[in-house]
Amino acid sequence: MPPLVATLSRSVLIASIAVALIAALAAVLFSRTITRPLARLTRATRQLASGQYDVRVETAAKGELGELARNFNEMAAQLQRDVEELRKQELWRRELIMNITHDLATPLTAIAGLGESLIDGVNRSREDYEATGRIIVRETLRLRRLVKDLHMMAKMEAGALQLQRRPVRLAVLVDEVLAVLAPEFERANVEPCNTIDYNLPPVQADPDMLTRVFSNLCDNALRHTPAGGMVVIDAVQQGQHLIVAVTDTGSGIPPQALPRIFERFYRADEARRGDTGGSGLGLAIVRAIVEAHGGKIWAENVAGAGARILFTLPLL
Repeated sequence: MPPLVATLSRSVLIASIAVALIAALAAVLFSRTITRPLARLTRATRQLASGQYDVRVETAAKGELGELARNFNEMAAQLQRDVEELRKQELWRRELIMNITHDLATPLTAIAGLGESLIDGVNRSREDYEATGRIIVRETLRLRRLVKDLHMMAKMEAGALQLQRRPVRLAVLVDEVLAVLAPEFERANVEPCNTIDYNLPPVQADPDMLTRVFSNLCDNALRHTPAGGMVVIDAVQQGQHLIVAVTDTGSGIPPQALPRIFERFYRADEARRGDTGGSGLGLAIVRAIVEAHGGKIWAENVAGAGARILFTLPLL
């Protein structure tokens, strides 16, 4: 019996040691399946805190750890989008200040200089006084347009723009807009042409806002159309919408500028000349009004013509 007991004791001891080792190894492996994802999450949170917003956690863990990793990735993605939006807003703010400063400084400088010339008596004849007065009025109107555009953009971004929708016949409204702009077309020696069919069904829209849309588009087309050219306004029905097009016979839009011409203060004219640059807000206002009506807007170049701005409006 003693040898048998000794043999059994040794066997039990060896088996116990083996079981203990296996259990320890299993415990280590199991703990690593928990600690390894947690370590990845810890590293990722440190990177996120240091400003690396594109960091993500890749893990095959199941259950609560896997859900925690997915929630972290969603949080990081949302944070990255928010930070990018803030950076974009900051860039827009700086660009806004720079462009407003430029656009306000030019007419103010002209008005101040002409006012000083009037005080100093540089203008001697009646013709000089009239020419100076016309320039002052022109620059003052330019300032007023800029302030109105800024006010309109502020209302749109704040969601304070209230549309007064009612049935509107585009052909009649465009005739009224072109009648107001007729002197400007005559000075530029550009022919406006309204080819919208009077029998088209009316659109459900705010007539004052649509007047602003056509005024801005015609003004933009007029600045980029050479003397002897033409600006054509047309519309066709497509389903429950009208597709409206304003086409000029200018040199067109540079291809790299097509995706950006509806951005605030963007100008395809890099020199920012006053005669072609505009305020940089006209097309942005047009897009905001069209989208407020439930339509969409885009631009393209026309072979043999110039630039064409198209937008949709819902019918009744």
